[in-house]
Amino acid sequence: MKWDADVGIVGAGPGGARAAEILAASGKEVVLFDPKAPWEKPCGGGLTPPIFKDVPELTELKPRAQRVDSARFEVDPFHGFRVPLDNPVWILSRRTLAAWQLDRARTAGARHVAARVRRIGRALDTEADSTRVPLLVGADGGASLVRRVAAPKMRVELAPTRVAYPARSGPTPDTMVLKFYSGVAGYLWDFP
Repeated sequence: MKWDADVGIVGAGPGGARAAEILAASGKEVVLFDPKAPWEKPCGGGLTPPIFKDVPELTELKPRAQRVDSARFEVDPFHGFRVPLDNPVWILSRRTLAAWQLDRARTAGARHVAARVRRIGRALDTEADSTRVPLLVGADGGASLVRRVAAPKMRVELAPTRVAYPARSGPTPDTMVLKFYSGVAGYLWDFP
């Protein structure tokens, strides 16, 4: 069988684009499928200290990020405590992070196809084209088409990762707030 590329990646967010960068830099022909990349998302823009050790080039993003030096933990709007962080967390928009990583993937030689994969069979089918690859990477999130095809019996609970709520006093520019309120399954968070 003749292949159209060595690797197909469904999802060109930071994870999929990072995989594409690494694979393309190693000489693989990579095609990334994502109809809306780069795009904004309420989570995924926090960079913790260990990531800068694993991916040192991320330091390029620090000038576009908000430095966070403390975390506040609350049980209600009036009760909580602040914890200074030994090492800062850097917060930036998901769109900024994704655009930066997608640009690096393209520079390494990956090709981005701005189309949604509609079907996975002997090929990755979009509305306009079909691409055959011997290796498929699923980086398409919780409602993953790749997961549904590769592991059809696996059930994933899709729950919101962030909700809107009225804040009495929002976070200061260098503090993130984690709220463990009664009646909320999980927690609420607010990053500057």
